[in-house]
Amino acid sequence: IAYITQEIESDFVLGTVSKRIVSDRPEVPIFTIHDAIYTTREHVEYVYQVMLEESLAYFGKTIRVEEE
Repeated sequence: IAYITQEIESDFVLGTVSKRIVSDRPEVPIFTIHDAIYTTREHVEYVYQVMLEESLAYFGKTIRVEEE
């Protein structure tokens, strides 16, 4: 089960969210660690919105996204 959930997590964060950010706004700095995407303060809201939008498309519902 852990292997499967890690695969899904990786596909979502790297293959979906990060891919869209790099494609739509290549100037936005992003750094990924496991299920997290880090960026600079000025881009937090954009990354947050992308994660919510893409989670709805990917999972069929929005996920919980936390800003730290």
